[in-house]
Amino acid sequence: MSDFITAIDFGSSKVAVAVGKETSEGVKVVSFHSSPIPNGIKNGEIINEGRVIEALRTALKAASSDIGEDINKAVINISGRFLSCKEIESTIIRNDSSKYVTAEELEKYRRERYKFVVDEGNIIYEVIPQKYDIDDLIGYQQHEIIGTTGRTLKAYYKIFHGKATWLTRCRKVLSACGVEISKIVLSPIASARAVLTEAEMENGVVLADIGRGLTQIAVVKKGIVIDVRMIPFAGESITVDIQTETSISPKWAEMIKLKHGCCVGEFTPEDKKLILRGNDGIIEDEVSLAKLTNIIEARTSEILEAIKYVKEENELQGKLSAGVVITGGTCYLEGFLDLAKVFLGKRTRLAAPRGCITPDSEEKAQDTFSSTVVGLLLEGFSNKLSFTEYDRINASETEVNMETETEEVKGKKESGRKKEGNRTQKRGLGDLFGGIFGETNDNC
Repeated sequence: MSDFITAIDFGSSKVAVAVGKETSEGVKVVSFHSSPIPNGIKNGEIINEGRVIEALRTALKAASSDIGEDINKAVINISGRFLSCKEIESTIIRNDSSKYVTAEELEKYRRERYKFVVDEGNIIYEVIPQKYDIDDLIGYQQHEIIGTTGRTLKAYYKIFHGKATWLTRCRKVLSACGVEISKIVLSPIASARAVLTEAEMENGVVLADIGRGLTQIAVVKKGIVIDVRMIPFAGESITVDIQTETSISPKWAEMIKLKHGCCVGEFTPEDKKLILRGNDGIIEDEVSLAKLTNIIEARTSEILEAIKYVKEENELQGKLSAGVVITGGTCYLEGFLDLAKVFLGKRTRLAAPRGCITPDSEEKAQDTFSSTVVGLLLEGFSNKLSFTEYDRINASETEVNMETETEEVKGKKESGRKKEGNRTQKRGLGDLFGGIFGETNDNC
């Protein structure tokens, strides 16, 4: 059996492959390779299987060469606007009220939730326990409820479900490369695992990973993921805005964003222009630096406003005292942190996956671009924030020792295996963010 674990991050701009192993000092990333995917993945969904297969084969071949063995299993990520969230409650009448609650018993109940009926064509990808009640003990976390006794156990979960076609396409791509899925982890949970500290996860924090196609958010408190959101605009939206407003090519728009992009107008001289010259030296266009900054600042402000919306909505249930942690490639824009603190408060920091892996890990693995794939590796070695394993996705039959069980979805009770559920729309403000989040996160 191999000592290595492999992680594959299907991103909007590239596919990344990281291989790690456990050492006495922690997890070491021994190989890291990425391959660009031109228009292969959009908003977390594979739209061109052939291009993704070609890119993945290239990265896997390089990684296999590094470790001297073939790669046939991997932890992968899932993300995209097609993911939805529901809150459910389950009441279990235990047969023996004098028996102590065990971790194994709670895990059985959690696995049963994969049988919960969701929208047609969807499957459940993740079930995360939130809290438990047992008799007169109310609102306890899993580690606190273990060892208690009682007759009536009430469990509160958040389930994340999405289109089954995503898994079908992903299997086809991986199968073409000779790889099986060992585990699936939600992308924002993986990023949170890579960059958050123990104190942040305990005290309450918002993690925002601003990638190319999506801004992915995970809210963690008391070591539990309490919310996950996907915002449909990120770094690529900035590039498209530059292209649209200046009438230059997409290639030029991306290039000047990366080399000269700034988020704060007061940092940019008003009288300077960028002269865009082709390979033949001919001037193709020119762009005012002040105009470039205004374009970037407007879209970046919109992204930060959306993160702020999620933060404030979650703080209705209690303060997130650790603030906001931001990762992803957009962090590199000049003035980004300054602007972020205006919207999100002083307790805002930028983060990369460094302290979570050994210092001698591959250098590229310690970049903000690599937060998701490194987090996938860490979750592969140790379940800390995620639960899903590949063989659980199919909701294999699990015998649970109970007499009766009922389930509720946001106060609407379902008895036994009832097939019909009432979807309740999340409260909205009738504005941009209410529309964005109301469509994809039913109750979270």
